Amino acid sequence: MIIKTIFNPFKVLTYVWQELVCTFCFATFAYWIYHEGDVVEFALPFAPFGVLGSCVAILLGFHANACYQRWWEARTLWGNLAGWSRVFARIVCTFVDAKKVSIQV
Repeated sequence: MIIKTIFNPFKVLTYVWQELVCTFCFATFAYWIYHEGDVVEFALPFAPFGVLGSCVAILLGFHANACYQRWWEARTLWGNLAGWSRVFARIVCTFVDAKKVSIQV
């Protein structure tokens, strides 16, 4: 991951300004309904949020598992590469004439 040392918040705002405007409008509307309107109590059902939360949890679990499997495969491949390179170095040292070449491993 490449991280720049100079952070420009205005560049970030060019990406998220629409979400900020929508959130501000929704929050202003909710404030206006609560303080200026006659709505004192507002209830949302739990079922949609529970189902969506469960789906997101399952998807994130599969994503984390897939990432871990990729990391583990890369680690085993790197370990095999390191092991076989050591074996190759030992074979080379065995077959090279020690009187002519001095190799320290």
